[in-house]
Amino acid sequence: MSEREIPDSLKKLQDEKRSQTLSKIQEVIDELKNDNAEVTKKKLIEMTGYSASTLSKQHVKVLLKHNKVCQYKETLKVKPIKEDVSVRYEKSLEKANNEISRLKAVIVAKDIKINELDTSQKELQERYEILLIYIQG
Repeated sequence: MSEREIPDSLKKLQDEKRSQTLSKIQEVIDELKNDNAEVTKKKLIEMTGYSASTLSKQHVKVLLKHNKVCQYKETLKVKPIKEDVSVRYEKSLEKANNEISRLKAVIVAKDIKINELDTSQKELQERYEILLIYIQG
């Protein structure tokens, strides 16, 4: 049996149909992405009206792969948790408590300095008053 050549008009019609199919699928992909929705084959079938076999055709797979959707979507690799959450919580709590202790020490030191300055100011005020009396008197 010899292979028959497909007429150009049929090839053209097939190309147009493929182009329409790809355009419609791309529109639905864009719409779903704009809505921040996950693009799945089920949603594409529902929204385009195409069958699962249409979405399994090679030219459609190329489009899905290009858009990184359906079976071609990128999966995020989650790093394993190195520390238990309670250990991280304890470390954060310890750090916060250390900062509180440090700030309390700063406050005490500033209170001492304020008291020293108050005492010094009172002594200077008394000396000033004595000098005024001496000068006026």
